Amino acid sequence: MYCADCGFRMKFSRNQKMRGVTTGNPHQIVVGSYNCNTYSQYGKGVCHTHYISQRTIEQIVLNDIRSMMQLVEEDEAKARKQFLARKQRQESQQISSDKEKLRKAKDRIAELDGLMQSVYEDKVSGEIPASMCTKLLTKYEAEQNALSAEVQEIEARQLMQKQDERDVDEYISRLKKFRNAEYLTRQMCLELIDSVTVDEFERGKQERDIHIYYKFIDKGYTGKSDD
Repeated sequence: MYCADCGFRMKFSRNQKMRGVTTGNPHQIVVGSYNCNTYSQYGKGVCHTHYISQRTIEQIVLNDIRSMMQLVEEDEAKARKQFLARKQRQESQQISSDKEKLRKAKDRIAELDGLMQSVYEDKVSGEIPASMCTKLLTKYEAEQNALSAEVQEIEARQLMQKQDERDVDEYISRLKKFRNAEYLTRQMCLELIDSVTVDEFERGKQERDIHIYYKFIDKGYTGKSDD
């Protein structure tokens, strides 16, 4: 888990231990909190003091996972579209125009093939001089090469889009494994969570922002500049 203000990992601190009983077997329950490690090491000159209790953050994460699962249970097709849009948010405008660009580029490449063949035939028949033939062929080939590069770029993006769809399907599949979970477990975190960031309290506000980045549908936390 990370401090969103300084970008460094928050350190878990054990505050106390108490005895508990589960199905008749005694065990230890650790009561702790996550504290900004940067503040602990370097003081307020680098980051502000802030922390969050273990129970609070676990409940927040669990509730968010449950809300994701509820979306899937209510309408899986709609949830899948929402998750895919979340993953592709920065690329959505590009995605919507790629299909038409690809069609036009391939049509033009085929048209250029025909034009180049016609130029060769005109040269052979003597209808145009060799110098004109060379000039036209050079022009057509340059345009065709540029269009071929554009086609490759678009097709590569489309492959990424297919991977995005597979990622979303995997995320939903993992969500379903924990549909009846009563507690946040280590296995849930390992399979679903990439990272979590905790902001500090702002003066005059009773709430603070907590960001949960999920595997397969989020790009993950990369630092302070990450939104």
